[in-house]
Amino acid sequence: MSWTTVRQAYATLRAAASDDAPLDSAWAAYRTAVEATAERPPFHLRVLLETLEDVAKSRGIAPDKVAILDHGCGGCQTVLYLIARGYRAACGVDLGPNGHIEPLNKILQSVGMAAPRFFEYDGLRLPFADGSFDLIFSQQVLEHVSAPYFEAYYAEEARVLKPGGIVLHQVPHRLVPYESHTRTWLIHYFPKAARRLLYTLSGNDPDYVEAILALRWPWVHSRKMRQVFGNHRNITLRRLAVTRDFDRPGEAVFEGSTRLRKLIDLLSNAPVLREVAGPIIANFVMTESLAVKESKPARGPDHRA
Repeated sequence: MSWTTVRQAYATLRAAASDDAPLDSAWAAYRTAVEATAERPPFHLRVLLETLEDVAKSRGIAPDKVAILDHGCGGCQTVLYLIARGYRAACGVDLGPNGHIEPLNKILQSVGMAAPRFFEYDGLRLPFADGSFDLIFSQQVLEHVSAPYFEAYYAEEARVLKPGGIVLHQVPHRLVPYESHTRTWLIHYFPKAARRLLYTLSGNDPDYVEAILALRWPWVHSRKMRQVFGNHRNITLRRLAVTRDFDRPGEAVFEGSTRLRKLIDLLSNAPVLREVAGPIIANFVMTESLAVKESKPARGPDHRA
């Protein structure tokens, strides 16, 4: 089974919920698709799953008790996948209105999970108490967080994360040469006026691009994580080391050139080469960042002031 199969089962489940159809068989099919990936998880979830296992072991708690927040859950597919894998305390939050949230809460209620797992919020104040979560993660969300919300995004994570809890973010940034939302190379490297012209020539609406993208330099995120959590680790090379099955049947694994991905894999994982090329390459691909919340991390000004 592949992530493609899981997504197809998810679509069937969502459609059943939206149509007020019976959900038992659709949920069972979805769980079967998820469980079939246990030995070979989807590539983009492997670091997250490994980290969750570490959290459960280090805190001495069962997987279904690990409190998890997907901060910017979008279609909520990752949270639903985690719940089907046994992480029943996982939940997701996204800017409202989000049409996925009500149907998915309905699905979970139908299978015995009475408390909502998906929530809308205003981008400024997370709807959770202080110290609620063992792990907070996001997957390609922070490149969409505009300036008015950026400080709150991190500060609120620090508030709702337990001491010793982990935060894990996948962040596309300005040094990555290929921009997947616009399907363009290098245009975001240029100054604003030239960038707008080049987006227009490439068939993209520059106003729309500016509205949905807030690409930042990678060190902006690492500095912010150190500020609010007290530390930061770049684990991008760890992700590259576990996402190597480029030709997996039935799986749309990567956008862009598979040949380029294989070259990156060679340079970042081959003996000797990885010692020199790996740290360089890590600066030009999507960053995987991890931090552990210290008991009294340094903080900037209160974002609510």
